Amino acid sequence: EVAARKLRVCLSRSILLLSIGHGVRAMVALEYTNPGTESEVEAGAHPHAVPPAGSRGSKSLRRAAIASVLGLAGSALAAAAWHYGLTSDLDTSTVDAAASMAEALDDSAAEPAVPTSKCTAAGRDCRKSRCCQQPGTQCFEKNAHWAMCMPSCSPGLHENDTVKEPWSCRVLWSKEQVQRDWAIARQKAQKTLKGMEGSQKMALIQGSDGGNGYAGFVNMQYIIAGAQALTMNDGPQGYNTYQERLRGTSTQFPALLSVSASFDPETSRRYAEAVVEEFVTKGSNVMLGPDVEVTRATLT
Repeated sequence: EVAARKLRVCLSRSILLLSIGHGVRAMVALEYTNPGTESEVEAGAHPHAVPPAGSRGSKSLRRAAIASVLGLAGSALAAAAWHYGLTSDLDTSTVDAAASMAEALDDSAAEPAVPTSKCTAAGRDCRKSRCCQQPGTQCFEKNAHWAMCMPSCSPGLHENDTVKEPWSCRVLWSKEQVQRDWAIARQKAQKTLKGMEGSQKMALIQGSDGGNGYAGFVNMQYIIAGAQALTMNDGPQGYNTYQERLRGTSTQFPALLSVSASFDPETSRRYAEAVVEEFVTKGSNVMLGPDVEVTRATLT
């Protein structure tokens, strides 16, 4: 309600300013227009000529000027009355009450539900579903006949395997798995935010000292107990090296346009996996840069 009122106040002021602008424009036009003869007006020889008094053109111009002035006055009165009626009872207490109500609604908002699906339980074959029930696990392929949900996977033989065959550790992914992972992450984020003070929330959008050469750094352990630091670095076509010790070690990946031109989700996944692996290896856990360049170089 407060936001709607402020918007209407802004509109009323805009109407008032536009009316003043049109009125001034009409009066200036009358002031600086030179008189001309009726023959000059009809022939167009005098581009700024006003029709002589008493002619049809002169009367039309005067009527237009009078209408502009009346319109200016009417719009000004209406806008002023509208503005006064909207803002007379809009005091600080109303705004504070609205803010408190918004915070209460935000705190009481239900956590996003994790979508129910036919994801596979731990210890079972997940080749068909390509989705895992347990958070933090992925479906890793061993061979063409078996895959299992695990937190991580190392290619080769596993010590506890009954069938001594090497694991390929290829990740089998699905749309359901991605949606489930996002929902779980949102749940954890909302739960964490509810227990944070205002100063902690503000600290999340500020940088910290000691960034070790990364493009951005937030020391999370001083904001949320047990959280790891956010080491942000630029992408998106590879790791943009700022640290002297890492110069010359970054991979220049193919243009992202070629990835989209493949129309192949698997190609996109493998590209992303390779980029992420290099970021993690170099100590970064947040990639900056996935965007459309419309602000830095508008011609692109």
